[in-house]
Amino acid sequence: MATSITPAEVQAILSTSLAPLVVGGFVTVFALGIVTLQFVNFLQTFPNSRYFVKTFVTYLWVAQVAYTAGICQGTYAMAVQDFGNLEALAVTPVGLNVAQVIGGVIDHPIQLFFIFQIYRATRKVALSIFLVTCAVLLEVLALYICVNLLETHSISTTFGDEKSVYYKLLLLLFFGDGALDLVNAAVLCWHLQVQRQSAFSQRTLSLVNHLVVYTLQTGFTTSLVAFASAIAYAKAPNNYIWVIFFELLPGSFLGALLANLNNRGNLRFANGSSAPGPTQSTSFFGATGGVNSAVSGGLQVTVARNVMVRLFRAAFRVGIDVNQLSRDAKIPGEGDREIEMHKMAMGSSNIV
Repeated sequence: MATSITPAEVQAILSTSLAPLVVGGFVTVFALGIVTLQFVNFLQTFPNSRYFVKTFVTYLWVAQVAYTAGICQGTYAMAVQDFGNLEALAVTPVGLNVAQVIGGVIDHPIQLFFIFQIYRATRKVALSIFLVTCAVLLEVLALYICVNLLETHSISTTFGDEKSVYYKLLLLLFFGDGALDLVNAAVLCWHLQVQRQSAFSQRTLSLVNHLVVYTLQTGFTTSLVAFASAIAYAKAPNNYIWVIFFELLPGSFLGALLANLNNRGNLRFANGSSAPGPTQSTSFFGATGGVNSAVSGGLQVTVARNVMVRLFRAAFRVGIDVNQLSRDAKIPGEGDREIEMHKMAMGSSNIV
């Protein structure tokens, strides 16, 4: 005769499965609210941003909305429609399955975007190819895991067995995402430190230091979420606490990207320019109109194109030291500060 399950055992099952899924749903909706505010701020502050950037950011935001809708549908199905049905908890709703696929096409395209900026800044082809290869392999791994999840329709079946190959693959995915984020942040910070040697004013040094700290903060945010997922899953794969961090991953990636994009206006304001607001140009593929915008980490410094081109072209033609030229030259209305920052830009490409 089958043994009946006790109320205590029911409570234990709900606490380790249903409760984390509900919390994860709330966290995902909260993350959507944050990235929506950042998305609106980006569109308002940079209305003339490059078409590719706006299209890419819009695609990511729409994908995040679809991802959140899938999470909410799955959470509602398990917490309301199938509440009290323990057998139904073993079957993952369609919304959760689809959401995992959408989440995979949010995380890794953002990583590729940052890697492209690393290449534009450092021009290190071998390093960029290595990072792109890692990001592509992680995306393939994520899709492979999602295919199995769609076949089994069960989180516990796919990820609950510690001896299963998917247990090891999911750990590899978590640790790989976290490690790649740390490497991207470290490379960008290294590049900024190299550019720091080209600065010879306290104001410029302060701005570069601010960029380094900001890059570390955004890089650590996404990597910590990935590592938290890995640690929670490694310690207790059958306790769905790890799902909370897993569902937060796409929102953390998109939030980091939008924070970096929107930080450009704050840096201009901190540099003594006018308050952040709509700009005439962004620096993803260069400047538009009659200005040149270029400083590592997304800092936009507007310099009259004709003045700077003539100054530096003449310097290189006659063999004048560029550092001395930057110290001696003056631009009416702007002074040495913008010449110093343009000098930093001469040694690097734009980072978003």
